Amino acid sequence: MSESEQIIRLRMNLDIYCVPMVINDVINKLDNLINLSDERSNIFSCKKKIGIKAKSPMRYAIVDFEGYFPMLIGILVSDVVFQFYIKKKTYQDELYEFFFEVLKIVKDLYIISFSTWEKRFIKILSHRLLTTHKPEELEFLGESLTIIDSQDNYWESLTSTMFSLNEPVSPDPILRVSRNVDPLFRLGYFDLIIGHNENCLKLTETLLQKRFFKVNLLEYECRYK
Repeated sequence: MSESEQIIRLRMNLDIYCVPMVINDVINKLDNLINLSDERSNIFSCKKKIGIKAKSPMRYAIVDFEGYFPMLIGILVSDVVFQFYIKKKTYQDELYEFFFEVLKIVKDLYIISFSTWEKRFIKILSHRLLTTHKPEELEFLGESLTIIDSQDNYWESLTSTMFSLNEPVSPDPILRVSRNVDPLFRLGYFDLIIGHNENCLKLTETLLQKRFFKVNLLEYECRYK
C-alpha cells in the first residue's frame, strides 16, 4: 500500500460517517438520472434494493464495471443498486458521458471498488472527456475524487475472499467467469450480465463489512458490538 493510500484510509476515520440525509440526497439524484436515461433510447437502466447495507450511514459508494471497455456500469449506494448499460459498443461514448454525470453526483463519497480496474478506467475517462469538456469541468476526477480498491492483492478474487471470510458465495448467472462478459454482450444476454454485476456489488459490500472496515476504521468494531 502506498503512502497516499495509507493517508486516505486514515482520513476515512474522520469523515466517512454521516447523517442519513447525505446518502438519501445521493440516491434521489441517481433516481433522477434514471428518469433521464429513460429519455435516451441508447442507455438502459435498472434499480434494485438488496438485503445488505452498512449499519450506520457512511459516505461511500461501490462501483463495478462490466465489459472491456465498460458497457455496463453498476453502483451501489447504501442498499440500492443502480445499473446503466448499452447494448451496442457504438454507444460507449454516450454511456461514458452519462457516467460522468453519475460521478458528479457521488464525488463527495468514497468510491470503492474491488480491483484497480475501475480506478484505472476513471483515469482513462478523464482524458477521453477532454474532447467534449473543459479541463476545469474534469478537475475533480483527478483532484478530489477518492477511489479505493478493497482487493487484498492482485490475485485475490471475490470468491476466494468470501471463502477466507467464511461467507457464502451467492449463485452467479455466469458462474463468476468474468471473461465471458464480452461474448455475452455480443450475444445479447444482458440479463445475465446485469445479474453478475449485482452479485459483484453485493459481494464487495460483504467484503467491506466483514474485512475492509474492520481493518481500516478504528471505531467500526466498537460501534457494532
